[in-house]
Amino acid sequence: MFFNGLDILCGTLLWYTRGMESMAKHPRLHFRNGIYYILVKVPEEIRSVVGKSEIKRSLGTKDHKEALKKISLESVKVDEQFDRAR
Repeated sequence: MFFNGLDILCGTLLWYTRGMESMAKHPRLHFRNGIYYILVKVPEEIRSVVGKSEIKRSLGTKDHKEALKKISLESVKVDEQFDRAR
């Protein structure tokens, strides 16, 4: 009986996490409230110039594949902003 309950629990966990390992990841990509965002910590040495400790911008999409396309461009824009601040 214990194993039967464990099987159900494991089946539920497998169902819940199925497909997650195949999702492409980007360190600056975040998902919150159904929308993808870029989230970047501002380096300590330029925080006074930028005026923020982190940059957070909506990517304007709920679709993961579209977010992956947009994150690269937005990431370059943030890095250019940091370069100008230096």
